[in-house]
Amino acid sequence: MDDIRKLIWGLGIALVVLGAAVAAWTWQQDDTKYSWYQNPKEGFAMQYPGGWVVNEWPQAGVLVAIIAPRESSLDKISRNWNVSATRLVEPLTLEQYRDAADKFMKFTFPKIETKGTTKIWIAGRIGWKLVYRDNSGGGIVFVTAVFIDKNDIAHNITYLTTNDQYNRPQEQNMINKVLLSVKVSY
Repeated sequence: MDDIRKLIWGLGIALVVLGAAVAAWTWQQDDTKYSWYQNPKEGFAMQYPGGWVVNEWPQAGVLVAIIAPRESSLDKISRNWNVSATRLVEPLTLEQYRDAADKFMKFTFPKIETKGTTKIWIAGRIGWKLVYRDNSGGGIVFVTAVFIDKNDIAHNITYLTTNDQYNRPQEQNMINKVLLSVKVSY
């Protein structure tokens, strides 16, 4: 009889754990509809959340900026993706390019600090994902992904968001989905 009680107890605990896992997984599902940005001339494509505004060549060196609509008039910033691609004049290793991108970010935004650096798979290649947080009180987070394609074109994909947004599971899902969708063609 004790063995049957232990078995029932164990099954009950397993069902509770399984139920919690399914609930957490369902809560984190991203029901956002995605669109494709494609630039055949530059051989670049990536997905982005539907309803965001695409602005090609918004400034020198930036291939595209994809900007989220503001959720309220109180929003401090418009979340956005910026993509640049630069032909390397002289060969750089991926680590050298990552370090150069890191120095550029810290020069441009002197009050940010690196919160994480991770190797990632992007556009069929190994790249780096760097996460920065603004320490000036603005609550801004930058997520930068860098990689070099086989034609020695260095790619920098940066996402700008708020700390509050960044900490949401849906935001993490969106960032990962966009970065996993990146494609380059030759």
